Parts: sequence; C-alpha cells; structure tokens
Amino acid sequence: MRTRAHGRLALILTDTKINNNIISEVNEMALLDELKQEANKRKLSEEARAKEIEQREQYYRNDILPKLIRVFNYLDELVKAIIYLQREITVSYQITGVGELQGLLQDNYKVSVDSTQAMKRVALSFVCDKDEDLEFEVKGEKLIEQQVSFLLSHKLEFDQKKKRNLRSNVTESVFKLKKRVPVSIAMEADIDNSQIILKIHNFSSLGLIQRTLEVDEITDEYLDRLGRYIMRQDQSFITNELSEEALKSIRDKLRREEKQRAKELGMRVQQLREERIKQDQGVLDKARGRLGA
Repeated sequence: MRTRAHGRLALILTDTKINNNIISEVNEMALLDELKQEANKRKLSEEARAKEIEQREQYYRNDILPKLIRVFNYLDELVKAIIYLQREITVSYQITGVGELQGLLQDNYKVSVDSTQAMKRVALSFVCDKDEDLEFEVKGEKLIEQQVSFLLSHKLEFDQKKKRNLRSNVTESVFKLKKRVPVSIAMEADIDNSQIILKIHNFSSLGLIQRTLEVDEITDEYLDRLGRYIMRQDQSFITNELSEEALKSIRDKLRREEKQRAKELGMRVQQLREERIKQDQGVLDKARGRLGA
C-alpha cells in the first residue's frame, strides 16, 4: 500500500513541477512580448521623430535659408548705399532716471552672419552716438544698484564715482554716461517651428522687440519697409510693438498719475477705482433709462 501511495505522490509532484515550468515559460513569453511591443513603439516613435526633423531641415534648406540670404544681400547693399551717400541719420532716446539723449548720429554699420555654410542668423548692428557725456547723480544704495543694472542690461557705457558714509556704505553715486547706444536688428531661423524670428534691440527705445515671421512674409515690399525703418523714414514698420523698457515706462507713468489723482481727491487708489466703477455704472443706468423711455 505504501509503495502505491508513494508512486501516486511522486506522479502528483512531477505533474506539479511540469505545470509550474509551463506557467513560468508562459510568463517569460508574456514578458518578452511586452518588451518587444515597447521596443517596437519606441522604434516607430524614433523613426517618426527622425522623419519630422528631416522634414524641418529640408524646409530650412529650401525655404528659410534662401530668405536669410536674401535679407543679408539686401542689408549689405543698403549699408553700402548709406555709407557711400553719407546719409546722416539722427535719433534721440528717452532713458529712465537719466533724461533724453538728443542728436545722436547713427553710424558704424556692420552686417554679419553666423555661418556662410549654414546661415541661421543675419544681423545689422550700428551705434547711435554723440561725442559727449551726460552726468547725473543717484542717491540711495538700492537705487544706485538698480541704475547700474539697468545701464548694463542695455549695454550702455558709463563711469561711476561712489560716495560712502562712515560705515563704508554707498550713499551717492555720480554717473558719467557716454551718449552711445548700441543697436541691432537680427533675423534668426527658428527651424523647430519653421519660422523666422525678428529681434530689434535699442532701436527707437531701449529694450528688445521681438516678432515671429512666417517665411512668406519676407518679400521685396517687406524688405523695402525694413530699409525705410532703418533709415528712420517709416516708423509704422513696428507700430504695434513696444520694447520692454517702453512698456515699463508707460506702466510707471500710469501708476504715478493714478496715485497723484488719488492723493488730490483725498482717497486711496482702490477707492478711486471703485468710484470710477460707480460713475461708469451710473452712465449705463442713464442710458438704459433713456432706451426704456
């Protein structure tokens, strides 16, 4: 009896082992299938990405690059004509905390590219300057630091003489600002988005103006308008765009005017805004009353 029992037990154990091996092999196959599917998905994704990159590169070579070359040729010829004809172009700049720089002469033109083989940036740079310095004084350590940061951020040249108190803290600073403003107008290829980026720095005011252009926008008419803009003949070229500095100046002016009016009326700024809302609502109510009548 024991021998038969032992035999049946051995068969059961053998069957169990075989079943476990089969289950293990099935699990391994399932894992391999998952890994293969994941690898195939990644491969397809990488192939699609590579194809997309190649299409963008092709668009750059066939469409964007010829436009940049066209811009370079136009700017190069424009600068040569301005220099040969000795055209004098003057400009003024309003600088926050300093005043107005008047009668600056636009000069020292330079047209450059980042590469002659795979051009991705064309730039025209020049300076607007006058052989004079503007001297002004700033008091307070924080205001002095802000003034230095502002001048440096716009690449303006200056000398500075600091005055310190007994604790060696800077209390006053006399600035001698060179009347020299560096200007640049650049067009850059945005290959990822198949566009061209126009960047204008320190042209009509301090700061950066940036605009996105579709490739088809670069036409003979567009370049003619750009040329007139550079020669200060057509400021409507960038009518709806303001530099960061110009926007900041406008916001600061509006805040000052609002605070001043609130002070004159003897109420806080918030109260003034609420009063304006009430006045507007009164006008609307009168208009509704007339319409109802």
